[in-house]
Amino acid sequence: MAKCPQVLSLNQARNRFVVLSGMGSKQRDGRFSLSTVKQETSIARVGLYKILKAKDIVMKIAIAQTRPVKGDLSTNLKQHKQLIQLAVANDADAIIFPELSLTGYEPTLAKALATHPNDSRLDELQALSNDHQLTIGVGLPTQSDRNQCISLVLFQPHQARRTYSKKYLHPDEEAFFVSGPNFPVLIINEIPVGLAICYELSIPEHAAAAYEHGAQLYVASVAKTLDGVNRAS
Repeated sequence: MAKCPQVLSLNQARNRFVVLSGMGSKQRDGRFSLSTVKQETSIARVGLYKILKAKDIVMKIAIAQTRPVKGDLSTNLKQHKQLIQLAVANDADAIIFPELSLTGYEPTLAKALATHPNDSRLDELQALSNDHQLTIGVGLPTQSDRNQCISLVLFQPHQARRTYSKKYLHPDEEAFFVSGPNFPVLIINEIPVGLAICYELSIPEHAAAAYEHGAQLYVASVAKTLDGVNRAS
């Protein structure tokens, strides 16, 4: 495999990873290939991506695009649970939801809505993860010492919850959020998976860091359409 350049554009990243997001996917030539099944409900669209090595399925990841109710964590949580059950019914190993999926993308409400990963309202998600051996990633504003972060709260079976917070903020987010702590890869089914939140897809250094830490998949939690990301970048 060729040495990774110092930085990667998104197109360059797509030549090195399987890149998955609510906006679509791009398969990497060689080690892995991709098979896709898309399902729509009245509340969301779910793409179920089968990650293949040779002829064997090594992972199934569900990527959800939802229609959240503004600021209503309780209603949105019910919606998430329905989609998790859909992922379970399709034998998924993981399901990743969009940016700020549990509250909607509402920067002006973030301060009032921000919480922490161990919020008891999220306990049902941990139980679903435990019961179905499923990795679950949900979008939520989290509280830091300095301000609020845009975060992906991650639930893995019988493990402590982890938080991946957006490092690279778009300029129009800086009045409401701060850059937060994260990590380069998440292990799912023994495969290193790089995570990104929306605008981070546009930052070459972000893809490069994931690649340099061994990521074989690159999964983005995205609130915007592809055109919206392109305009933002």
